[in-house]
Amino acid sequence: MRLTIDRLPVLIVGLLFLVCLPVAEWAVGQPSVGAAGPFLKVWRVYDHDAAVRLVAAIVVGVLVALVLPLGRGLTPSEITERTREPVELLMPVWIGLGLVIIVMNALAKGRYLFYATAYLMTTGPHAVVVASSALSPLLPMLSGMIGRRHRALSALFLVVSCAFMFGSGTRVLCGLVILHLLGRVLGGRPVPWWGWLAGIAFALLALPVPLHNRGQATHGITPYTGATIDLLTGPDYLSSVWISFAENIAFIVPLVIYCTSVRWISLDQLLVEVNPLPSGVTGWPQIADSMRVHDYIPFSAVGEWGSLWGIAGVIGSVVVFGLLTRLCLLSLGRCTNATMPVALAAGIALGIIAAVQFCEYNTRMTMRIQEFLVVLAVVERIARPSIDALQARLAGRRLGRSPGGAGPPQVGAAPASPDPVRTGPVR
Repeated sequence: MRLTIDRLPVLIVGLLFLVCLPVAEWAVGQPSVGAAGPFLKVWRVYDHDAAVRLVAAIVVGVLVALVLPLGRGLTPSEITERTREPVELLMPVWIGLGLVIIVMNALAKGRYLFYATAYLMTTGPHAVVVASSALSPLLPMLSGMIGRRHRALSALFLVVSCAFMFGSGTRVLCGLVILHLLGRVLGGRPVPWWGWLAGIAFALLALPVPLHNRGQATHGITPYTGATIDLLTGPDYLSSVWISFAENIAFIVPLVIYCTSVRWISLDQLLVEVNPLPSGVTGWPQIADSMRVHDYIPFSAVGEWGSLWGIAGVIGSVVVFGLLTRLCLLSLGRCTNATMPVALAAGIALGIIAAVQFCEYNTRMTMRIQEFLVVLAVVERIARPSIDALQARLAGRRLGRSPGGAGPPQVGAAPASPDPVRTGPVR
């Protein structure tokens, strides 16, 4: 089995639970973990045997989704080779897309990016807020893609992306470096192993920052800056890294245990969650409050299916999630025209976000991200023949206009004389 890019989101699910299991085992014995707040009742149900059994079932589902042959995927080195030329060809498109994402985020947050009296305050229309949230992980990837030719603009995209994520108090900030490195790969630049290691280290060290900032009385870049400086210079910062990881990432293990113990989840409720229609049509508002532990803690998607069908539901949900994500990324990777880098970049970003959502959030929130991924794959596949034909025509016109282009022979033209044979001693 090759380590192809379509398998990355599935691997993330398995690795997250495998890493979080020992951390949860350690955290459950710490008095500071879940000592206060809504997380407490989730940690109270933690059980070693149940944790091992459920994580083992998740790993089985991950292995099934990984090994099933769905077609030949692309390795990171193959992506680097295939995307270098189209990225260079459509460089203005990537720059324009990055600028559009910046404008959308600015419209969504407005003045609340710098100062807000409540968390997640926005000024833009709801559609703009949703779209900017879904597209924001693309900006650091675009930064990596354009860095080969436009280093200053690449740095600007990365800094602006960091500012939006920091001011919004989102945990996506932790993946900023990894997303940028994925963009470098798509832009035709290989990334050494230590670069990925640095990206993981940044994710761990940055995790306490958005979590700490969310607890402030006021929000936005201005109050968050002072709070972050206090956090980083405080004596308990390094210990807060592990506590934050335990409470917010390793928390997925006790959350799955809690959700599988809930007995009121029905198939009708889960069908409402997977329904792609707007929430007002599906009846989601009527059941939303019952599908969460607390206002800030939605159920776990894998736990919801485990509550309904036990271990079979856990394994099945992981397999379905993995196969759907892999099929979309495989389809996007088969594109050979110049739009392939941005389509694949968007697909990878959505796949990674969906993997994290699947571990931490309910089925409905996971499906919203996967719906974006499915729509992207379907639209790209439908548009592919037209884009291929357009690219072929443009290439033909450029070839015909070039001085050395092989145009049709002119009637009555004398045949070209053969190259003279060179004689004499070879020097």
